[in-house]
Amino acid sequence: QLERAIGYDGFIHNFKNFVLRPGEGTYFDAALDDYRLAEKSIIEIDALTERLDIETDLDPLEDTLRSYRTMLDIGSAARAEGLSIEEIDSRVRVSDESASFSLFQFQEDINAILISRQTLFGLSLTITVATLILATVALIFVQYLKRLEAEKFSTRLAKKTIFIQHAERIAKLGRWSIEPDGRLIWSQSTLDICGIDEADFPGTTD
Repeated sequence: QLERAIGYDGFIHNFKNFVLRPGEGTYFDAALDDYRLAEKSIIEIDALTERLDIETDLDPLEDTLRSYRTMLDIGSAARAEGLSIEEIDSRVRVSDESASFSLFQFQEDINAILISRQTLFGLSLTITVATLILATVALIFVQYLKRLEAEKFSTRLAKKTIFIQHAERIAKLGRWSIEPDGRLIWSQSTLDICGIDEADFPGTTD
């Protein structure tokens, strides 16, 4: 549940799309829903480890999520100011170092607990629960890093696209391509040069 909340289709994904795709208004609300689900999941993990007498500290992970939540409001305000994608992105950056250290320390604590448990039943139960918790948290973090890297790539791609569009408008040049399925793709500059509205463009070579 926590993985879904902040993973590939979760909070981080929706947060980055909120920054990179200002024309699509669903990402802000989706990010809020994912944030609430992530908070609930962390509370459940804390309750489980407390019942099993396992000392953990996932506060840095929670703090990082809260920072992202704050940045949602900051990004929304920056968008209202009319700032560019690059300016908004620079305002809402969040450091993940403390969250990374927290997860590393969590793994060390779990390993120490496994070593200290002496009875077969206690050791078996602890191994099962600790492995499940550790695997879940590790998977969440791996997915988070992958998603963060993908979103950084999307940011760079968006910047390059904006640069190309500006260059086309200045040079009065356009781009076009034919897709394998026969669809004809024109850039906005090509449409402007030919005096065709995007809504009237047939999108075929016929």
